[in-house]
Amino acid sequence: MAQEELSAFTPTQKSVIQQMIQEAVQSALDARGAQDPQNATLPQLLSTSARRSRSSSPLRLSQLQERSEQCKSSVPEIEPWNGEELGYFHPDLADEDDAAVGVVNNQVRYRDVHVFVDRVREVAAVRGENTVKHQLWVCLRGLALTWYSVELSEHQRRSLRLASLEDGWISALIEQFQLTKEEAANRLKCASYSMADVGAGVSVRSFAQRIFRYATAMGKDSIMEQLMLVWTKLDPELRAHIPEPTPTLTTSEFLDQLSSKECIWSRIARYMPAVSATQADHLPKALSPNFDPIPKLKGCQD
Repeated sequence: MAQEELSAFTPTQKSVIQQMIQEAVQSALDARGAQDPQNATLPQLLSTSARRSRSSSPLRLSQLQERSEQCKSSVPEIEPWNGEELGYFHPDLADEDDAAVGVVNNQVRYRDVHVFVDRVREVAAVRGENTVKHQLWVCLRGLALTWYSVELSEHQRRSLRLASLEDGWISALIEQFQLTKEEAANRLKCASYSMADVGAGVSVRSFAQRIFRYATAMGKDSIMEQLMLVWTKLDPELRAHIPEPTPTLTTSEFLDQLSSKECIWSRIARYMPAVSATQADHLPKALSPNFDPIPKLKGCQD
């Protein structure tokens, strides 16, 4: 704008107009420098870079904040938890009866891995999977604790905590501690339940559950097949009082049948020292669901 064209404006207006012209020229130069950096001057490049940096800084900060919030939300919530609520997995705990569960110093100890992981699932359903899988190691005893503390690497232990409960802990425990088919077959071959076991206080129900465990380890998951295994492992004198399982019989019904006869068997076992071995062998044969020569005790069923 020519000098004479500015004569009509006041000094203040002239100053404002000149400032606007300078800003317009600078913007044009900056735009040209952005399109063609090779022809841009160093001050133009620095100015453009600074403005870009200032305009992008808030965006990067917001991204960092967003990622921080995402990280916080991804950290699992772990509630305080007492391991006694679940019990302790102690696979090598000595037990003459090979029971799946025992009690030591008022603490529940699991010897069978399948029974233990079933309990783990139950507690996880109430307490939450994250709480259980991050603290399950405190429930290990004996060989299980040695396996976790000594045999596993730090990476493997971390993987147990990060994987799902089924794919991590439960899968690893079953793979490590379940009976092999050969072990289960050998134990099943030697298993039996006789009047001597009744007299020794061995529960017929716990015996049946032990057979179920052996069958499961051997891959025999059919209920009918498992019930038949228990029935055939009963001494013939005891088996005579239990009907042969049928395809419609449930596990609970079969166990109830065993328990209902156990009371009668216990009374017979108390009389056995007073009779000869031959009489003891034949005494249970005299019993039937409709005939009991020995007076019933309160609470017993035929």
